[in-house]
Amino acid sequence: LSLQDDGLLKYSFGSMAWMFDLEQIKIKAASTENVADLLQRKLQKLPQSIQSILPQVACLGNPFLVSMFQILVANQSLKSAAGTSPEHTTKNGSGERERTPLEICVKEGLIVHCGHGWCKWEHDKLQEAAYRFSDIDDSDSLQFGVGKLLLDGLPESESSNALFTISNLLNCGIGSVVKHDSNENLQLRREAAQLNLRAGKCAFGVSAYENAMLFLKKG
Repeated sequence: LSLQDDGLLKYSFGSMAWMFDLEQIKIKAASTENVADLLQRKLQKLPQSIQSILPQVACLGNPFLVSMFQILVANQSLKSAAGTSPEHTTKNGSGERERTPLEICVKEGLIVHCGHGWCKWEHDKLQEAAYRFSDIDDSDSLQFGVGKLLLDGLPESESSNALFTISNLLNCGIGSVVKHDSNENLQLRREAAQLNLRAGKCAFGVSAYENAMLFLKKG
């Protein structure tokens, strides 16, 4: 994935062919324990602002709505607003407009467009590597936080397309994260229960009976 970035694979316009140093590639391969390490290195070369949202994006599943991605980017922008301007776009060096975070991820081969407002990870291993970028030890808290952002941020017109995703994310942490019986938490539990009920009925409607039972038990 990073041979070209590291200068080990180059295209020669003189010979009209790809040129590579096999010995150097072997050395590089020997120093890399596995594919996961290679992917981690690739992700570490991204702008810090992109790295910071990768674990959240990994929670979205595969595929996911572009609007989900944009909600995570907007949330990160709000967190950075108190400090310096967030590095959420990057100039391409030619004076053209800055690239969006999604465009950066697409350009770097992490994410591909599926059409009709959907994207997906280029490979499951990339999604796994992105998830490991999290600085949150509690995975339930991470997933619950993403679910809450989607619940609050997705317009109703798109929430139905994300019903299973939001329900699953909230279910991951609703028991451990939402512990106190405050008015806000009680309202959140009610919303989560209603989502699970909707998700259960929807899963039942497409004959996904096992999933339907899981959602309905929560609802």
